[in-house]
Amino acid sequence: MPYQTIILIGQGTIALNVLKNLLEYAPKLCILSYKPHSFCILKTFCQAQGLPYKSFQESLSVTTFLDSIDSNNSNNSKTLIISANNHYIFPAPIISKPNLTIINFHNALLPLYKGVNAPMWSIYNQDTYTGITWHLVSTQLDSGAILIQKQLPLSPKYTCLELIKALMALGIEAFLQIKNDLLHNNLKPQAMPPSSLPPNKSSDLPNQGILDINWNRDQISAFLRSMDAIGVLPRPQISLNARHYSITNYSIDKPITPLAPNTFLLLKEGIYMLLALRGGGRRTNSLKFPPIHFPTSLSHLFPNPQNIFPTHSPYPSTANNAYLVDPQRLCV
Repeated sequence: MPYQTIILIGQGTIALNVLKNLLEYAPKLCILSYKPHSFCILKTFCQAQGLPYKSFQESLSVTTFLDSIDSNNSNNSKTLIISANNHYIFPAPIISKPNLTIINFHNALLPLYKGVNAPMWSIYNQDTYTGITWHLVSTQLDSGAILIQKQLPLSPKYTCLELIKALMALGIEAFLQIKNDLLHNNLKPQAMPPSSLPPNKSSDLPNQGILDINWNRDQISAFLRSMDAIGVLPRPQISLNARHYSITNYSIDKPITPLAPNTFLLLKEGIYMLLALRGGGRRTNSLKFPPIHFPTSLSHLFPNPQNIFPTHSPYPSTANNAYLVDPQRLCV
């Protein structure tokens, strides 16, 4: 094997599984994490195995460390850097070092969805399939030559968190497929197709993170599922009757029970959304709406029509066919 040192930088399940499949090269290994979570499974595993592990909070510190690794190696020795679920951006001076080979895992079929939160965009755009890419790192983000790609059919039931996990599993499957050729420098990378789309940033969200009540059922479902990754993405928002709500829970074709205190239930086309007022605004039940009629199919849920509030004051909109319910006034 031509590599004197193998550096794994990343965190989470895929980084851990890559590491487990490199333990036969333990004397050559060095494991890094950039801005790891408070409970880092990679760190815990390294401590249990007696493997060298370092964590960094500043990108400059990572750069300095990588530069020192390369400087300490002899002129003919090579270092392989494997980036898996890693948010450190390799600067050009590191990428350009002739003795460094850097590969990266990306949870999309590049050149689609460069940058972060690719699974979110795949779901929101209602793609029929998605996948993963292992590629060489170049000076352009997520644009280096492709080592391997694998596709995954995208079920209309996937949530973002479920898709993240499925793509990590697919990523380790692909890594094992190229592992031997990678370590012996026998891979034949393929140039990545050009793309004019800019990489997505962490601040980029579908429709700025706001649900549009005028969307159809499929688009609402896609939006909610695309934002369904607690701890990774912020809660989706919605504005109704000039009031702003967070969507704290949702269910598709299945009523939400029990209803939490100080919340409202929004129902549209079989999609149930639990809303909480943002900023402590005045409760919706202070508004006086006339009784409305609603589909017979909903009567078992809402036996008292006077407790149903149209989403557009003062009358329900036939265009969006949505109903906002105050559980505190609902007798079920």
